[in-house]
Amino acid sequence: MRRKITFCLLYLIAGGLSVDAQTSGFLTDNVTGSVYRAKMDASINGNPFFIDEWLPGVITLRSGQKAEKYNLKLDVYSNELLFQYEGNALVVVNPVKEFVLRTNLGSSYLFRAGFLPVERNTENTFYQVLTDGPVTLLKLTRKIITERKEYNQAAVIKEFEASESYYIAKANGGIEKIRKDKKNLLAAINDADGSFAKWLEKKGLRCKSEEELVQAVTAYNNNQHK
Repeated sequence: MRRKITFCLLYLIAGGLSVDAQTSGFLTDNVTGSVYRAKMDASINGNPFFIDEWLPGVITLRSGQKAEKYNLKLDVYSNELLFQYEGNALVVVNPVKEFVLRTNLGSSYLFRAGFLPVERNTENTFYQVLTDGPVTLLKLTRKIITERKEYNQAAVIKEFEASESYYIAKANGGIEKIRKDKKNLLAAINDADGSFAKWLEKKGLRCKSEEELVQAVTAYNNNQHK
């Protein structure tokens, strides 16, 4: 069983992480962490992270509490949210509602959990929110470990390989996987009167790219097609 480390008792010593009952290290962010055991080794090319650097961010727990003082990183191989405490990587154990990663360039990434299970995804799966509203466009980035051999070489090359998939989530909690395609998007969205399909046609949006999917769903949520 993974050893939980409660922040109000967390104390770092030279030998690693331990809990010192005599230490009352007060922390304003009431989150619980466990030691991060990376699912990687030096023989695997690449990394398991959404972005391979620590970024400032905000965690919103399902309890309603927020954690705002830690740098964060998302392991998309294991679907684990990490936070940095005095140079150590810990996994957030508390149920997470959503979190934001902020880059040095001023952009940000919003991730959210709590959606109904679909395919291999559970309610704890972290999806990137591309556009929010009555209809929410989600993106799921995963990494798997692949193996290959170069021509005439005996050695097996292992590397992390990323994949992306898209989903539509509705206010009732339902979630449906879609392709980057206008027809597929229309099938997932309630367009009973056909006005959204006509709007897409007028704007020349085929929804073959992520940018066009975002533009289309944002317009739908704002009733621009009415």
